[in-house]
Amino acid sequence: MITNVLEYLEDSAEKYPDKAAFVDEWETYTYTDLKKYGQAIGTEIEKYNLFRKPVAVYLEKSVKAVASFLGVLYSGNFYCPIDVSMPLQRVKTILDILETPIIITDKEHAGIIEQEIEGKKLLFYDDIIQTETNLEQLKDIRRKSIDMDPMYVLFTSGSTGIPKGVVVSQQSVIEYTEWVTKTFHITSQDSFGNQAPFYFDNSILDIYCGLKNSATVYIIPKVCFVFPMQLLEYLNENRITTVFFVPSVLCTVAKLRALSK
Repeated sequence: MITNVLEYLEDSAEKYPDKAAFVDEWETYTYTDLKKYGQAIGTEIEKYNLFRKPVAVYLEKSVKAVASFLGVLYSGNFYCPIDVSMPLQRVKTILDILETPIIITDKEHAGIIEQEIEGKKLLFYDDIIQTETNLEQLKDIRRKSIDMDPMYVLFTSGSTGIPKGVVVSQQSVIEYTEWVTKTFHITSQDSFGNQAPFYFDNSILDIYCGLKNSATVYIIPKVCFVFPMQLLEYLNENRITTVFFVPSVLCTVAKLRALSK
């Protein structure tokens, strides 16, 4: 039994180094790319002497965001995805609750939050993936890690209007991923079509079942969910076999009888 989801990535990178791991509307990362960038990010974060601390990821929903999540895990910390389209006041509230010392972002989005990050360090994605990987440091971090370590924190809307953070452990994600794989017979021949935002827990199935099974995860462009026929064309074009959509999306497709195509 594995104790860290990074083992999924490393196993897939060894078996299928050049296979597409994640695809968004801008670029594709192979399993080798994902491992390389994740380890570089982890090495950079390690310089700040953090362990089991939250790291915010403020990026577009993209392959870069996925690499950032894995990089945070390589550093021995846990990640928190923050939606770049979220109102600034909510972002500020989440950052205050999170008390994170580090935010991974890019120069495009840094200006949006620069007034709200006093005392926090901004790490720019395109810079930190250039960091030279220190494998010995990463191995040492892994030796200190356990399966009950926090893996990510997602913020709910909050019944009182104040966002509430829900922390999930490595063990929970591993057990869920193993169950989904066994129950739905997921293999390396499958391809996932991701609809759920990364700050929504549905996305965990897509990301980690993809990694475990050496599958390809397609991050479906938002515009496809405005035009159902375009969505179906995207699924067919990319030979997507597995989707975990919210009911409202499936109902829209069904009402338009788009499935017949």
